[in-house]
Amino acid sequence: MKHQPISRDEAWTLGVKAVEFLFAEPTRTERFVKLTGLGADAVKQGLAEPEFLAGILDYLLADESLLFEFSAFAHVPAAMAHQARRALAAGETSGSGP
Repeated sequence: MKHQPISRDEAWTLGVKAVEFLFAEPTRTERFVKLTGLGADAVKQGLAEPEFLAGILDYLLADESLLFEFSAFAHVPAAMAHQARRALAAGETSGSGP
């Protein structure tokens, strides 16, 4: 089944939701910080950058169980994370961005 492309705003929102998901639970936050070396300040600064949000989605996409947890948290199909990652990394979105 082919999915409709998501807008820039939708991709951005999903990327921010991914950050919210990672920081909503201490175990996830601790693992993220340990593996990436990024703390809260770096993440806050990165929220304005589409490439950073694409990287956050890459982090989720690299771990299938984490991806499915995020999918449930955000109430979206897992495939939408793939679409948002591509859109943010390539600028292939139709909206104007935040």
